[in-house]
Amino acid sequence: MQMQLILGLFFAVVIALFALQNSAPVTVRFLVFALEGVALPVIILLTAALAAAATMLLGVSKSLGQRAQVEELRRELAEREAQIARLQAQGAAAATARAESAGAEAPSVEVK
Repeated sequence: MQMQLILGLFFAVVIALFALQNSAPVTVRFLVFALEGVALPVIILLTAALAAAATMLLGVSKSLGQRAQVEELRRELAEREAQIARLQAQGAAAATARAESAGAEAPSVEVK
């Protein structure tokens, strides 16, 4: 996480320096739109901001998917733990029943 922050700050500084050194007005064309005389730093910074927003949206989407997966795994874990508890209770009941039946079937010995 800290490395991502450092890299992000580094790229932000590089982009800002690039924008400041290239300050000529340009014509921007996109599909049927055209803007004349727009400062290049404005275009560069807007493009960088849009890229950062798109990256953030992708990160949020991934995070939400992982959160749903964690909830599903927690639910599955609870089901498995309940199943283990049921099986342990059944095993204990079976062992008690075997012990009781073994005690009842023991031959009686008469003492004279």
